[in-house]
Amino acid sequence: MMFIVVFLLCAASVVHAQTIVHSEMVGHPTDKSITIQAFFDTDVDARINYGTDRDALTMSTMVQTFKAGDPVEFVVDGLTQNTRYYYALAYGAVGSKEFVSRPVRTFVTAPASLQHRNSVDAYRFFCCRKCQTKLLYIYIYIYMHYH
Repeated sequence: MMFIVVFLLCAASVVHAQTIVHSEMVGHPTDKSITIQAFFDTDVDARINYGTDRDALTMSTMVQTFKAGDPVEFVVDGLTQNTRYYYALAYGAVGSKEFVSRPVRTFVTAPASLQHRNSVDAYRFFCCRKCQTKLLYIYIYIYMHYH
């Protein structure tokens, strides 16, 4: 009996032994897609669960296997423009059917009108005013020095 309990505890710790190295990063926003990226310290199977209702993440990406230290990157597409989505990164040991879900986070897809404008307009949509100013200066610096 003691052997079974110890075995089950060890098996449970293997499923949840993966540690996320950096919180999820959201980027490359468009009116129909978003990219979500994270890093783990061990090999993992991972997917993104998402939806428009925080309490019902009814859609998900395909499960993908990632190597330790490699970026876990998902392009979530087929989204509706100018819409708030909620998502949670789910991950587990390679080959495991049990996944741990990270906290629910959110993003908003871009309005269609931003798709035909420059990148500064897109950053203005997704950033606070303080960030907008810094990004504008960075954009101007890069433009002046590399064009």
